[in-house]
Amino acid sequence: GDLALKPEITAPGGLIYSVQGSGAATNRYKLNSGTSMASPQVAGIAAVGSQYIQAMGWNKSTGFSIRQLGQSLLMSTAVPMKDKDGNYYPLIQQGAGLVNANGIVGADSFLMMGEDATPSWQDGKVKAELGDDPDRTGIYEFTFTIYNMSGEEKTFRLSADVFTLDVVERASNPEGTATAYYATQDTKPLSSNVTFDSGEQVKVAAGGSSQIKATIRLTEEGKQWLDTYFQKGTYIQAYVFAEPQGDSEGVKSTTHSIPVLAFYGNWTDPSMYEGGSAYNGDIITNYSTPNTTDYSRYPYAIAWDTADAPSFRYNML
Repeated sequence: GDLALKPEITAPGGLIYSVQGSGAATNRYKLNSGTSMASPQVAGIAAVGSQYIQAMGWNKSTGFSIRQLGQSLLMSTAVPMKDKDGNYYPLIQQGAGLVNANGIVGADSFLMMGEDATPSWQDGKVKAELGDDPDRTGIYEFTFTIYNMSGEEKTFRLSADVFTLDVVERASNPEGTATAYYATQDTKPLSSNVTFDSGEQVKVAAGGSSQIKATIRLTEEGKQWLDTYFQKGTYIQAYVFAEPQGDSEGVKSTTHSIPVLAFYGNWTDPSMYEGGSAYNGDIITNYSTPNTTDYSRYPYAIAWDTADAPSFRYNML
């Protein structure tokens, strides 16, 4: 891969009441799940967003196309989702977050990314794809612009949440006589400092815009934790927020967010091949493709929750 952020957005796709589709009859329905259920919801909300943009005349007053504005609102108004413990789901699972129709039609501002943020910056997609960090500097920067389409000056509060994959210690053989650290599908906050060249608040004039540079700096504590548990590198993930403050009547409009993806380390260090692990009821046998014994580059293996129950939830570090 090229460290592009995929998926870019999330929509409900589980147990959706839909046409059965397996026969000619059109009056048969059932519960379906999958991308085929989520995609139509995104398409429908995108159409609503396009109507809103045209009704507001933004495509004529800003010089941006309906496509650019639509993709901007679709992604920046999505709601980043968290698990039951209050931690974000990984960006590589949810992208910008859960699509938000109310957020789109309630927006009186929008974002555009700078050229340094993403190769798709001209297409209106709101995301920062910052590539790898071979020298492990822990510094990640990008620019974006806030456009205020309301009739009065607006103040936006800027903030960010930075996180990465969490780890867990588990047995590395069926007998439980040895342990290893494994990367989980859960995330944890990552010690960092996030600054904006505008300060934590930025005022944008009515009908105006303001360009902002965001800088994420991992602390020494954060880098030390990553160096200890992710010797081959790992994803740096974040959401940067631009929250409009109340207008003259105290009414707040839609908050925007930017998903940020980078890689701490050299992206080419981990192998493109997985080191397999086979359990024959007695022992774990490691094997690889192609034939090599350099298991140090393979981040994947079976973790053992009990002596006789292999779990595939974890990725070995």
